[in-house]
Amino acid sequence: MLTSLDKIDLVMNFWVNQLGWNSLALAKCPDIFSFSLEKRIIPRASVLQFLLTKGLREKNRNLAVPLTYREELFLSKFVFSFYKLYEEKIKLASIKENINMPIHKM
Repeated sequence: MLTSLDKIDLVMNFWVNQLGWNSLALAKCPDIFSFSLEKRIIPRASVLQFLLTKGLREKNRNLAVPLTYREELFLSKFVFSFYKLYEEKIKLASIKENINMPIHKM
């Protein structure tokens, strides 16, 4: 075993107690225990948690798998794609706001 018991406890505690996610997901992706909690697990899990709360990701999918993606793939699938959605929503809101604005004659 390459990971200390303390590290396993920290990851499990974060995953189960702070996020409220099923520990079985970690059993399916044991490589996660070798990742940095501060540099990889917490930031990515936070992004996934945000997407879950906004209904943009299904909870029944294995939440551990995206933590195993290379950085570029994770950013592409879970950050940049939703940033594009955000930009589109902002543009739509702006257009809608301009349509609803009363026209003032000078």
